Amino acid sequence: MYVSFLLAVLTGTGYLPVGTFLLEKETAHEIKSALEVIKGWCPNWKPRSLFAILIREKSLP
Repeated sequence: MYVSFLLAVLTGTGYLPVGTFLLEKETAHEIKSALEVIKGWCPNWKPRSLFAILIREKSLP
């Protein structure tokens, strides 16, 4: 079982989806690790507001 998250940031016109990530476990540690990986891709990017929301659980073969 995997959990999928949508990552969105606040823009001048509302929230805009900027990415997704997939985890095996829905724990604070796993979520933090995924966000740190994404932050490493754009170290100078500092969004004013951002959120990650669980969008669905999936079973993958």
